[in-house]
Amino acid sequence: MRIYVPFLLKALSTDCWRVRVEAESLLDKIVEERDVPGLERLLQRRNDGTLGRAWIRYTLIYRFHRAKCLPFLLEALGNPEAPPEVLNKDIDTTLILAPDSRVFQALCGLSLRFQNPSYGSGLIMALVRHSPGPEGRSCLSAAFSRFAQAEPLPHTLDTLASALADEEHFDQIAEFLLGHPGLKERLLRGMLYSLRTVGCERYRAFLRAYHPVPQQATDRAYVAMQYLWCLEEPGRRVVLEGRDVLDWLQEEAGELLPSAPDSSILPFLARSPDAAAKAPPERRAAYWERVLRAFPGHPEIERHALKRLYDAYGPEGTRDFPKALEAISRANQLELLSPATGVSRHAPWEREEKDLRHYLTVQKALQGLRLERAHPMRFWRPTGPWQADLVLPSEVSFDLSQAPVFAFLEVWGQGGLLEVVPARVSLRRQGPPPPKAFRVTVEPLEKACGPRAPHRKVFLRLLFLPEHDGFQGSIRSEGWAP
Repeated sequence: MRIYVPFLLKALSTDCWRVRVEAESLLDKIVEERDVPGLERLLQRRNDGTLGRAWIRYTLIYRFHRAKCLPFLLEALGNPEAPPEVLNKDIDTTLILAPDSRVFQALCGLSLRFQNPSYGSGLIMALVRHSPGPEGRSCLSAAFSRFAQAEPLPHTLDTLASALADEEHFDQIAEFLLGHPGLKERLLRGMLYSLRTVGCERYRAFLRAYHPVPQQATDRAYVAMQYLWCLEEPGRRVVLEGRDVLDWLQEEAGELLPSAPDSSILPFLARSPDAAAKAPPERRAAYWERVLRAFPGHPEIERHALKRLYDAYGPEGTRDFPKALEAISRANQLELLSPATGVSRHAPWEREEKDLRHYLTVQKALQGLRLERAHPMRFWRPTGPWQADLVLPSEVSFDLSQAPVFAFLEVWGQGGLLEVVPARVSLRRQGPPPPKAFRVTVEPLEKACGPRAPHRKVFLRLLFLPEHDGFQGSIRSEGWAP
């Protein structure tokens, strides 16, 4: 062994952390195979409990694979006076070894003497690595009880709980969770996951009792999400049995639903037969109305339900357009208010809302639009030129003077419609702008059936074609009989 190696080993025990770091870095770089015999001789001397001896054990086992150094490691782990930094190094050494029952027994003894939290997390990982299986559960249980009293808690305590979790030790882990309402999120989720492996029935009963315990709303939401995960299989059976999914969900998880994430509830709601696309639109509308009443304050569920209501009330549903417009408008407003909308911040169903609003405006205009005093200009020739007054309701904002319009004379006889005569039409404003009345003059472009035709009534029809998003539709006058 080169002469300067012992001095660097001695520097590992200094109080200055910078010196310790530099000394260990130099040792890792310069120690070679030729230094191994000297390091082994140093290791065989009386254990002085220094970090230098711990570094020798680590190096000989990790870098040079000297398995005969294991007894010295076991002796160091059993030393009750070893300082925490030495124990940390020796625990790191055990983590690179293959699982060994002798190392496990030494670690169990160390866990019973555990007092310093600085090496608690590493000790837990080493215990789990070297655990021999079911026969080591009693040691793991005692170690869990010891670590559960530490302040602060080791951040790998959930790893120990996962190795310990079974029917016998379920209550031990559950009591720990119930007694620690302020657990950190990562540790809480790991502990819950360890209990989840035991079985859904017992896990669900615990989650119902544990749900009010966590202090953070996000933790309560995670507990509710885990509970709903346990209901996946029963939820499928409910659908197959033909029961009402919404009532069953309220019965099984009523007190947990207010804090549950919307993404965990929506799969249950969409599984109902009343929510299927093949269901009658009346049933779909009634179901999603119930969902809206059952889940106030759940924006994602509300947006989903409102979109489904639009589908049920819309053009492919019951054609209840006012309700469809109300649903899609509320859905767009909720999307704009949501912090998770995205960068663009636009309403996803803006086009649907715009089209539906335009359609309802046109329908309202058509209901108020009237053709008054429609009559032929020559009474003895009912299929000749016509005149009429086109009157618009006051709330209509369309400028019909710019809209493409076509006119037809419909000749009806005893057997029904006899003939449709296209005509040239002109609109002349009456009154100040914006005009609310027009004088309509119509001149047929073709000759109609002769005077001997047995027609009973003649109607004037105006057809407005859309221009961009303008007015469209048709209006017919009252029948005129010669």
